[in-house]
Amino acid sequence: MILTISVVELGLRGLGLVIQTGREASFEDGKTVDRDSKVNLRKELKADKWVLALGDSLTNGSNVSVNETYPFRLFHKEENRISDNKVRFNILNHGICESTTYQSLKQLKDILKKWNRVPDIIIYLGGAADLFSPISALQQEKVGEIVEDIEEHAPSFIRGLRIYKIYRGINLALKESFLHNSTLDITEDELRDWDPEVAQVLDFYLTGDVEAAEKFVTDKGLEVPPVKLETILNAVVDRLFIASKQSRVIEETLKFLEKHPELFEGFGRYPLHRMTMAYDFQSKYTAHDIAKRLLKIAHQSPNVLQTELYQKYATLFTEREKSIQRINRLRIQNIRELAEISKANGIKLILQNYPENFTDANIALEQVAKEYGLPLVDNNTVFNELIEKGNNDLFREHEHPSPEGYKLMASNVWKVLKKEIQVDKPN
Repeated sequence: MILTISVVELGLRGLGLVIQTGREASFEDGKTVDRDSKVNLRKELKADKWVLALGDSLTNGSNVSVNETYPFRLFHKEENRISDNKVRFNILNHGICESTTYQSLKQLKDILKKWNRVPDIIIYLGGAADLFSPISALQQEKVGEIVEDIEEHAPSFIRGLRIYKIYRGINLALKESFLHNSTLDITEDELRDWDPEVAQVLDFYLTGDVEAAEKFVTDKGLEVPPVKLETILNAVVDRLFIASKQSRVIEETLKFLEKHPELFEGFGRYPLHRMTMAYDFQSKYTAHDIAKRLLKIAHQSPNVLQTELYQKYATLFTEREKSIQRINRLRIQNIRELAEISKANGIKLILQNYPENFTDANIALEQVAKEYGLPLVDNNTVFNELIEKGNNDLFREHEHPSPEGYKLMASNVWKVLKKEIQVDKPN
């Protein structure tokens, strides 16, 4: 058994290394090397300046092919090529998916120890993943307080195994499926079979026509019980969640609960669980926003204050806001330290903000840029202006750019980067 687990674990780590190396390899066609060998390989390529692209999945470009990432596009810009064996900027992609500011900080320190050449420029985009990796933030404060809890569930070496991570993912999926099946007293299919009139109300909601749904209920004199209201709400939020419209999941759930607070009597378990999941994958609503909306419901319908369901989620989002405040403080502390280390090593630091509205992360990046007088690549303004004009092709999935989006990011970065060297267009 131990031998089998060891072989599977090594295989998974090897596969991960191959995939990650493909991201980090030299941009010269046909060459695939690991992170350390790449530095030696790049000695053969002459460059005016070495550029380290550091950050999370938007730098790594994990949702597109390597040649569609923004660092690749930067390297291959016509203006970047001086001759066959010389470029203006030798760009190294060291983006790691889900890397937090704390992890990027540690990564930079390791690079400066290992490399025999200090990069001339660092392009950094990060901070959004801090919200999804609270342990990284806690590591900076009181590690001892979480060790006991971690060890209670699994020894640290087990938690680091790829097999354990796969098991955890499957386990969460099964729990999600169980929760869905165990909390819904009436499924959508059953509702359609048993109650055609309420099914019509459901269809109005699914098309977004809430006024028509309410008019239909009034005209028909329908009394829709909470158990069927839950089925309606669940069908709506499920479709929005699958479509990656996470902020809409939150908005529609809260609006529905404002009109039907009786769902807190025990019939809104799954939709509220889904709203909590959606919260972690959107940037429009803060935990404070949601807590305020829940408090508004309680003011309108005081009886919900006595329900276990209301107490659970009101507490959850109130505590989440406190946690986010800590994460925000540590995020900006880490970015400041990146700036300090760069300055101490004579490295030019260029910060980017996110194309998507990761408000807290963008505020931190913009604040540090202002404090230290650093160049800022304003992706957010450029993307939002184009989206307002009707360009819907800049994102392939929620919060991750499409190939067209990464191309735009490369263009935005180039406008700032080329100021470091006077770039003359080739004849």
